[in-house]
Amino acid sequence: STIFPLRPARPQPNAPPVPIAILVPLWKEHAVITRMLEHNLAAIRYPEYHFFAGVYANDPETEDAVAAVSERYPNVHLAICPHDGPTSKADCLNWIYQHVSLYEEHHGISFEVIVTHDAEDLIHPEELRLINAYAVHHDFIQIPVLALATPFWSFIHGVYCDEFAEYHTRDMVVRSRFGCFVPGSGVGTGYRREALEELARVSSNRVFEPVALTED
Repeated sequence: STIFPLRPARPQPNAPPVPIAILVPLWKEHAVITRMLEHNLAAIRYPEYHFFAGVYANDPETEDAVAAVSERYPNVHLAICPHDGPTSKADCLNWIYQHVSLYEEHHGISFEVIVTHDAEDLIHPEELRLINAYAVHHDFIQIPVLALATPFWSFIHGVYCDEFAEYHTRDMVVRSRFGCFVPGSGVGTGYRREALEELARVSSNRVFEPVALTED
């Protein structure tokens, strides 16, 4: 299995669906996380997936928002970090990952693919199906990410839109074809579980580098 082969293998559209865990790190996201979870739970067309939302004990408003959704949806789970936040996004993801492992141990399930998203993300209904199809041959799958358009006077967000358009329509495509380093966006990113477990074995369970400002 390779991460970025010179000629990426074709997806397997008829691949049996495997359980997928979606990791969502949070800090002070109580205003948006309820809507994000409810929208995506209604939109996603995939048979078996679970959301694991990571929160900090000193962010009770976000914790309460996630807990309220988890009471209504059995595939939404609250993962509380053991220390106060905020820390890095990567650190939060590491603790969510530990919670996923505990959930598997207690419920006899194995998530073969891990996907990362943020609190503002609108997940395409077919995203998980496509990631599952590519995960047959690839350890790392980055789907295209598009920033939603805003009015022209929102200059900072406009730059953000331009950057994502550049990365996902040209930079990532060219780099993957040449087999060189391709950065992940941190969202819309799928990892085959075997690859993450290998990282965990060689890095004391720190799948993502906690001192990094991003989780890429």
